[in-house]
Amino acid sequence: MFPKPSTVLFFITLLSGTLMSVSSTTWMGAWMGLEINMLSFIPLISNSSNQRTTESSIKYFIIQAIGSVVIITVALTSVTMSSLFHSWVLSSPLILALLLKSGAAPLHFWFPGVMEGMNWMNCMTLMTWQSVAPLALISYTNSPQILLSSAILSGFVGALGGLNQTLLRKLMAYSSIGHMGWMLASMNSSETFWLMYLMVYSLLSIAVASAFNSTNSFHIGQFFQAQMPNNMTKYLLNTNLLSLGGLPPFLGFFPKWMAIQVIMTNSPLTTIMLILAALINLFYYIRLTFSAFITTTYNQKWSIKTRLQPNLGPETIMAVLSMTSLLMIPMIWPL
Repeated sequence: MFPKPSTVLFFITLLSGTLMSVSSTTWMGAWMGLEINMLSFIPLISNSSNQRTTESSIKYFIIQAIGSVVIITVALTSVTMSSLFHSWVLSSPLILALLLKSGAAPLHFWFPGVMEGMNWMNCMTLMTWQSVAPLALISYTNSPQILLSSAILSGFVGALGGLNQTLLRKLMAYSSIGHMGWMLASMNSSETFWLMYLMVYSLLSIAVASAFNSTNSFHIGQFFQAQMPNNMTKYLLNTNLLSLGGLPPFLGFFPKWMAIQVIMTNSPLTTIMLILAALINLFYYIRLTFSAFITTTYNQKWSIKTRLQPNLGPETIMAVLSMTSLLMIPMIWPL
C-alpha cells in the first residue's frame, strides 16, 4: 500500500528541515530548519479519527513553539546586544531550549505524554530523526556543566521512570530519555562520537518499534500474548530488547562500552552515575524479555496458518541487527 502524496510531501520537508538546521552557519538558519521540521511533523502525527493523536500534536506544537521562541530571542539578542552580556548568559537559555526540543531531562515532561498518543511509525521518527537537529545544535555550543547535569538527570529519569510502566510506548519513551543522557555525556567528551551512538540506538529502536507495530502491541500484556510468525521472530525481538538495554555481547553494548572509555577520562563521576542508571534500565528490559520469552512460551494450534504468512519487514530488520550483534563477541572477548 503506497502512502498518501501529502504524507510523502511532509516527510520530505521533515528531512529537509533537519538537514537545513544541521548545515546552517547561523542560528537564524538553524531556527528556520527547526520550524520547517516541526511544521512537517505535526500533520504526520495528527489524525482526525483519533483524538489521542490530535492531543499529542497539540502538545508537541506547544512545546516546540516555546523552544523556538527562546532560540530566536537568543539569536536576535546575541546580534544586537552581545557586548552587554557574557557568553554563558546567552548560551544557557539556548541550550535549555534545545534540551526541551530533544526531550532530555529535566525538560522531559512532555516526551512520554506525546509518545503515548502516537502510532509506532511516528514514535520511531520522534525517538530517532527528531533528535538529530537539537543534538547537533547542542554540540555546537560549549557548556559542559549543563550537559553533564542533564546527562546524569536523563540517565536516572529514563531508568526510574520506566520501572513501573506497563505501556510499551511510555517504556520506549523513558528508554529514549535514558539513552539521551549517554549521548549528551559523550558529546561533552567527543564531538563526533555521539553520532555513532545515535546511529546504533536508532537502528535498535526502529527494529523494536517495527516488531511492536507488526504485532499491534501497545501494552505489556499484549506483548506477552502477541502471536509471532515463528519462535525465531520472538527470539530476535527479545534479543534486540536486551541489546537496546546495553547487555553484552549484543550490539547495544558497543556504544556504551566506547562511551565509558571516552567519558571516564573527563568525568569519572558522570560515568559511574550513568552506569548505575543503565543497570536499572537493563532491569526492566530483562524483566520484560524474561516474562515474554520464558514464562509465556506457547504455541496455539489456531495460529499455525498465521505463521505461514510472516511479516518479513520487521523480521528482516531484527535478523540483520541480531546477526550484527554477534560481531561484538570477538571484540569484547579479550576483556
